Amino acid sequence: MSPWGLLLAKPSAPFSLFGLSPALLLFGMGVLLLQGFFAAQVTLQQQGRIPLLSPLVWDTPLERSALVILILATAISAALGFVVPLYMQLVQGYSALKTGIVLLPFAVTVFAGAIASATLATRFPARPIIFWAQMIQVVGLLLLAFTFANEWSAGWIVLGLCLCGVTIGVMLSVLSMVLVSASPPELGGDVGALRGTGGKLGTGLGTALMGLVLSTALSNTAVQLVDQSSVLPAEFKQRLDLSHVQFMSNAQLEQLIDQSPSIQPAQKTELLTINQLARLNALRISLLFTTGLVLLGLIPSRDLPGRQVNGLVTGSGANPTAANPSEDLAVTQE
Repeated sequence: MSPWGLLLAKPSAPFSLFGLSPALLLFGMGVLLLQGFFAAQVTLQQQGRIPLLSPLVWDTPLERSALVILILATAISAALGFVVPLYMQLVQGYSALKTGIVLLPFAVTVFAGAIASATLATRFPARPIIFWAQMIQVVGLLLLAFTFANEWSAGWIVLGLCLCGVTIGVMLSVLSMVLVSASPPELGGDVGALRGTGGKLGTGLGTALMGLVLSTALSNTAVQLVDQSSVLPAEFKQRLDLSHVQFMSNAQLEQLIDQSPSIQPAQKTELLTINQLARLNALRISLLFTTGLVLLGLIPSRDLPGRQVNGLVTGSGANPTAANPSEDLAVTQE
């Protein structure tokens, strides 16, 4: 878990900026570096030099919006790959092998969604495909958030994972088609590089955000539950150090408690209960945060193609040089 903190630096943070966490500052610096890179590519193109990445692959609202949604979809996939194994191994006590078996339907449905997208993209415009995929993804994430419990409910968890998996597969594939069709054919390599870099960025962003959200939610919930506890004495609460709260199973926490013989059996039971509640609350908050990322993607999705020209993705923000449809082609409006 991240020791930095979101706004205020935690006591375990390697360093702080006058008590503030450097996390947001570092994130802002990363955004500025990306903007500087893109600006440099535009300058090279204007000077007649060969850019590392052609600006023509992101020069329209359609392409930029598709890239943003692709990054968010990859971040959501990475977030699920971080949160769900954490739940299975620390809450349910599953081994790595069992966790992999339970996650197998998620991987299969991602693959199935990518295959199905080829047919969907020839029958429907990209905008409604992405919209309904996002709505189904919200349902899957809410299903996961509110079925996480200390008792295993495999059916609902697997259903939520499958809904998320198939929509992620559809979104990643359709958005890749949009990026390819919106750029000149000779820039296919640049589009592939942009798509791959966006995927890597989304993976890192999703994992980092989940670590930060989980760590903050776990710490805040644990502090609140300890303060509200009527079993733990006031003196014990003052001595209890919650600055290094980490996700751990009840067995791991029990081993730590047993190292302190001054803790009474009732207090031990209370601490184990607090650990359970804090873990589940943090996991649910992280999934609700992930749901918010999906809803955030609804904003750029308005720039996606809203019509088809003989199966080619065109429309709002599309690059007219990509498809060059003739005027006599039938156009299907939204």
